[in-house]
Amino acid sequence: MEIKIENSIKSIKEKRINLLFHNLDREIEYPNRLEITYQVSLDHYRSLPDIEPIVAILFKIVVPEIKETTKKHIDLCQEAYRSLVGRIALTLQYMIEKKKFMWKFPEQGLHPSKQVNIGDLIIVLSDLNLLKKYYDKRRCLD
Repeated sequence: MEIKIENSIKSIKEKRINLLFHNLDREIEYPNRLEITYQVSLDHYRSLPDIEPIVAILFKIVVPEIKETTKKHIDLCQEAYRSLVGRIALTLQYMIEKKKFMWKFPEQGLHPSKQVNIGDLIIVLSDLNLLKKYYDKRRCLD
């Protein structure tokens, strides 16, 4: 996997998930990857006719206290929640389409108590067997 840091290209070993943390003092680009940003996620959310059950289940990993995850209800929530729903839906779409993508600042707009749960979401999304088990278990509980 190649990343561009300012004017130089760096290669890093590609794994199912690569987490890159950096200060905002450098511009990092990800050639040949679709970027899922806050705005891209929000735009995708707006295009959704409704929220798929798997998206709602994954959303609750980050925001467990939300009981109703219909589009009508999420429309009334803070913008960061709408962006998160869009990010999850777009991520699943890209995974199904086997597209290479990256999340840019997935914690943007979320309260720190929700930001810490992003890691749990990434873990579930990174393992398709875990994703299926989590989905089956949550479906039985709801």
